Amino acid sequence: MKKSAVIIIVAITAVFALTALVACVNTDLSGIGFAQGFEDALSCFDFTLSKDADVRVMSYNILAHMKSWGGSPVPPRAKMLLMMLDEIQPDVTGIQEMSSDWHKVLEANLGDEYVVLHPDIDIFNKNKTPIIYNKDKLMLIESGYYAYKEGDENGCRAITWGLFTVKATGKYVIVNNTHLNF
Repeated sequence: MKKSAVIIIVAITAVFALTALVACVNTDLSGIGFAQGFEDALSCFDFTLSKDADVRVMSYNILAHMKSWGGSPVPPRAKMLLMMLDEIQPDVTGIQEMSSDWHKVLEANLGDEYVVLHPDIDIFNKNKTPIIYNKDKLMLIESGYYAYKEGDENGCRAITWGLFTVKATGKYVIVNNTHLNF
């Protein structure tokens, strides 16, 4: 009995420590500037070409913030992604390498029009290949998530998909977002 009580206490302590660690990411992006040259590079593109499209789709590998992967802190890059969403106004965005910190920052800053599709895989893990869609323009009909059984050492190798109806036209669109490593 005593051994099982110690195991339970250690497990509960570990969960609280992990929760505190995840909660440390700064979700306030108001004081963060853009990387040098980012706004100039973004201004070179003519996004008006996509304005008449039935559906605008964007894919974005955000490079997980883990230093061993070459990533950098989430908030500055999240601010750049949010500016791109504002400028390009995609109806669907496939994200690759989205860590728990990314989920937290984006969910705090996306606004009401965007929804993260399948953000949670289970109680402990966040989906690293989610789809973000504009709920004002698209109606979600069906969706799913599938983790690849091979080549997935870090939880990034999966597919998230969604079948949508374009509210303005009634047309259907299916979007698959994946991150392969085979």
